[in-house]
Amino acid sequence: MVQREFDTIRRALPLVGADPAILDDGRIAHVVADGHRILSRRSVPGLRVELEESADVLSGVLVLEQGVRLEQPVYLCFGLAHRTGVQRVAVRVRVEADASGSVLAHCLFPAAEQAQHHMDAVIDIGPHAALTYTEGHFHGTSGGGW
Repeated sequence: MVQREFDTIRRALPLVGADPAILDDGRIAHVVADGHRILSRRSVPGLRVELEESADVLSGVLVLEQGVRLEQPVYLCFGLAHRTGVQRVAVRVRVEADASGSVLAHCLFPAAEQAQHHMDAVIDIGPHAALTYTEGHFHGTSGGGW
């Protein structure tokens, strides 16, 4: 079942302007989650991805370590592959001193009819550090996702 959800979210990436091939590139960090379950993740040197699944929330921290300069954006693909459901995400992004990078977050709900997406994020930027954060949403064609 996990592969089916992964494939559904992967196929939806072009709806937010992303190329699904990013998930195959070993140089690019990513997290793909369906609801509160992580379907795929990859880190790169200098980036710690510490996310935990539970029945109620997907939570954790992403840390860009001191002095690291990421060449590629980190892709966060959060969503639901099914028509109904709830996704709660609580994430802290910490960019340590003298580090820089970017995050492209995609909230994908391609089949949403009665789906909810709640995200609480805190971003901490250290001294002389920089982060560009871009987020795109696709909550289905029926208007049933929020």
